[in-house]
Amino acid sequence: MTDSIKFEIKSVQYTSEKINVGRVMDFMRMKTAISGGTYGLMYREALKAHDAALIMIDCEAFFTSFCPKFVENLKPSSFRDLGLNDFKEIKDVYIKTIKPWIDDLEKTLGDTNEEESK
Repeated sequence: MTDSIKFEIKSVQYTSEKINVGRVMDFMRMKTAISGGTYGLMYREALKAHDAALIMIDCEAFFTSFCPKFVENLKPSSFRDLGLNDFKEIKDVYIKTIKPWIDDLEKTLGDTNEEESK
């Protein structure tokens, strides 16, 4: 797994901050905070409308935790104020480029050494 990721949005190149425990904790905490504590419930219910909201939440949590420079450059200055067309571009980059990196991160965190668990 690479310790950072590069992506481009609106012809601007960004590189995420390197992975560390604090950023991963912030990312996970942000998902819960942004969703008002309902992230797990929305995930388990698996409704199509929830899927869209979960992607929005994941995007905001990722960029806030791993790429604050991107958040600083946002126009408007908040994810919640983004228009849907602007968000669509961000979502497309997130799904194509960033989500596989996050999935790999989560897989790495979930891996356990069988010897350690004995």
